[in-house]
Amino acid sequence: MEEKFKNKLSKYIKERTGYLEELKVGNIFAEGGWDVRHSSYYLDRDEEKGREIDISARKYTVFKLNSGKEGYIELRLVCEVKKSANKHWVIFSTKKSRYEDWFGYSLYHEEGMKNILKQKIKWWNVGRSSSIKNFSRIGMTYCEAFKDIIQKRGSDYSQIFQALTSSIKASEYFFSMRQDNHLVDYLPDTLYFNYIEFIEPVVIFNGLMYEAYLNKKNELELNEINHIPVLFNRVSPKYKRNNYIIDVVTIKELPNLLTSKEKWINTIKEKIQE
Repeated sequence: MEEKFKNKLSKYIKERTGYLEELKVGNIFAEGGWDVRHSSYYLDRDEEKGREIDISARKYTVFKLNSGKEGYIELRLVCEVKKSANKHWVIFSTKKSRYEDWFGYSLYHEEGMKNILKQKIKWWNVGRSSSIKNFSRIGMTYCEAFKDIIQKRGSDYSQIFQALTSSIKASEYFFSMRQDNHLVDYLPDTLYFNYIEFIEPVVIFNGLMYEAYLNKKNELELNEINHIPVLFNRVSPKYKRNNYIIDVVTIKELPNLLTSKEKWINTIKEKIQE
């Protein structure tokens, strides 16, 4: 391959595509011991067509009850990956309220051990997602700074809106497949038919991200951040749920997010085994 052409092609890949970011994210998951699936397809019920989600990654741990019954807990993170070198993401936040803390699990499915979570764990001790209790503020709306086209929240021009939407639709697809007992993939190295699976949407951003909010004097506070949960409300006749909490995280913060997710899984395991 000629050096000139190689450099030209390399520049195109780095500047015009997001595939390298997806590969980086996949490597971070793999290094953490997660099972990774790139470019999985899901059914978009609104459009009635198949679409692609960038990353589906999962990790599980085996538990054993006092009765001797065994099973596993699995957490699946359904991720959309985005990048931008000059269009910074701004997340507008408010103080977290009981509304965010007092809802039950986001998406989860029990098989073979019905209602074990209700029996073993009080729902408010787990929270609505595995990250929500770590934050005092939550994202409510957003924009892309320095974008030429003026956009409204939820418009087709918003990269953030598209990423949030894709992550929840793909999460709903994996959830429905579990409910229908259609295993999209399975654990070939286990023989457990008793399991609890949590499914959480995640948006991963390679770029600069900022949190904006008003202080007690109603003055703008603006801080660079790497992770914030975002409350995303979306209404569709094709989906039963209309609100989600989605982790929005920068690629450099992803390893720390995965560590906190693993601790959360182990906390659930310990509670179940008590």
